Amino acid sequence: MLQHQILFACILHILNGYPNACPNNAYAHEVANAIDFYSNLESVHHDIVVSTAYDESRFKKNAVSNRGAIGILQIKRNGSIQGEDLKLSDRKLMEIDTNVRIGVHYLAQFAHKCNIASEYLTNYNQGPDKHICRSSAYGRHIVKDLNLGRKWEKQLFPPMVYAGEFIIESKARKGTMIQSVDP
Repeated sequence: MLQHQILFACILHILNGYPNACPNNAYAHEVANAIDFYSNLESVHHDIVVSTAYDESRFKKNAVSNRGAIGILQIKRNGSIQGEDLKLSDRKLMEIDTNVRIGVHYLAQFAHKCNIASEYLTNYNQGPDKHICRSSAYGRHIVKDLNLGRKWEKQLFPPMVYAGEFIIESKARKGTMIQSVDP
């Protein structure tokens, strides 16, 4: 298993009922704690945030795209970064807590409008001018990555200690809906 796959599995496991998982990986705990706090605050499912961070940056906090997106959730100025946060330095925007706070708040704006993960993830990816609830390959890819993360979590941790939920896709309103089912 590659390092970023292990990190993905650890973060999922921490967030899904095993706070003592991966005790030697302080970075996984820092990311998981920030995602847990802000996803609860904004009422966005933490697994979607984890999968988005995996897809956007492979959890690299210093990641910068060729279009200027910054940090693990690849936030952009005048996109997800608005108001007082525009004054923050790139270094501050790369900090896990700041990046997750801004990214989850931005994602929540779409999640509360669209309700279907592949639709609101499409809006997250396309920017503030594209407020439509329509599924795209990007949104479906994030959901697919989440299912991969679940697979890696099960490989890394024995099934008897696996407490997460399987994430299934069902076609609804022309998009992918996230639905929890018991394993």
